[in-house]
Amino acid sequence: MQTEDGIFQGIIETIGLLSEIKNLNDIQLGDSISVNGACLTVTEINNNLFRVNISPETLKRTNFGNMVEGEKVNLERAIMTHKRFGGHFVQGHIDTTATI
Repeated sequence: MQTEDGIFQGIIETIGLLSEIKNLNDIQLGDSISVNGACLTVTEINNNLFRVNISPETLKRTNFGNMVEGEKVNLERAIMTHKRFGGHFVQGHIDTTATI
């Protein structure tokens, strides 16, 4: 599955763990995956697991730096423009953070 520029619908496809990802067997290197709403790029694939690199800026603007192994994360693959989709478009690029 080659993705279309990292555009997401904001609809969670599955729940994964930091050490285990389920139901995403068609991921390829370079694909964009939304992890907890942040767009990350797949840099390595090994069996049912994928790896991403997280930049210092992404760590600063997300909660990824506080997460622990085994914690659940929301996962969504980027949309493919030749398929039907619902919801809305979300790029997954984090601009700022806020306390709610």
